[in-house]
Amino acid sequence: MAEPEWTVFAEAGRARILETPVEPGKQGRPPRLLEELGDPHATPVPGQTRSAEELERFARQVVARLQQAYADARFEYLRIAAEPRMLAALRTEIDKHLDLHRAVLEWRELNVVPFDAGNARRAL
Repeated sequence: MAEPEWTVFAEAGRARILETPVEPGKQGRPPRLLEELGDPHATPVPGQTRSAEELERFARQVVARLQQAYADARFEYLRIAAEPRMLAALRTEIDKHLDLHRAVLEWRELNVVPFDAGNARRAL
């Protein structure tokens, strides 16, 4: 049986892990949310940037979760989509702590639209 594909969507203080089944007969089904991780130290204030230390701390938390799942052979293919600064922190932590010798890894940079930008468009 093929292991599922996992996708991680991450921003500064929140990460969602989704699983896409790859078994015959289950292909084409939408991914299901496995877990949502939140940084307990994050204060979500629109437009406020997080410090590098905060990003690194949260990236370590996300990678620790992935490390356990990978050790348990819970996924075979991993996609990570994150805002640019979070993506850099995740890459660093994965390179330090996670040996993905049997998994395929795909990286994507997300362009996050600031909260205020959406309000500005509606005001036009």
